[in-house]
Amino acid sequence: MSMSELPLSEGKSVVIKPQAREEAGVRTLSRGSAGPIVTTIVVIIALLWSVPTFGLFVASFMPPNLIKTTGWWTSLVPPWNFTLENYINVIQANGMGQAFVNSLIISIPGTIFPILLGALKRPSFSGR
Repeated sequence: MSMSELPLSEGKSVVIKPQAREEAGVRTLSRGSAGPIVTTIVVIIALLWSVPTFGLFVASFMPPNLIKTTGWWTSLVPPWNFTLENYINVIQANGMGQAFVNSLIISIPGTIFPILLGALKRPSFSGR
């Protein structure tokens, strides 16, 4: 049954032609039908949502003393004081490095094996 068919009782259906839809005033949404206002609002929301995430990312590369005394936006202009000190401290603290390695040991095979299994199973679904 296609989108232009309406089901009736006893397995019968009625086909609605596109001209009848237009005459009845029925509008269908076409792909990409969002207007410029909706698109603008979505872009603004996306930017507002991304700014704090970007700020946290930039601040994670700042030295701890600068994080406490300045804003993340001050590190976007020279002189840049980026460091990996925060990441080194986290990885060395309380076995976090080993926890990260354990996560990789689980996630990499957990991704590769289903892909391989799906690739091997695919020919049986093709009907050939």
